[in-house]
Amino acid sequence: METLIPTTIQLSYLGATALFFLGLKKLGSPATARQGNTLAAVGMLIAVVATLLDLQVVNYLMIGGRSPSVRSSASSPPKKSP
Repeated sequence: METLIPTTIQLSYLGATALFFLGLKKLGSPATARQGNTLAAVGMLIAVVATLLDLQVVNYLMIGGRSPSVRSSASSPPKKSP
């Protein structure tokens, strides 16, 4: 069971990569562009879900692009002018 999850995640990355490249290839023709867009989107969805399921991900805020040590300017108190 210990090796099943990492193997499944790696296989899902491989499948997501294949779908993404097939989708990009199909985007080259107007007749298959919708199908290519769908394939690429499904591939990216699989990759994101696999990343979220990975047990080695320690900080999920970093995936969202936010660092836990950085405060937003909206939450800081206003500065006093001299």
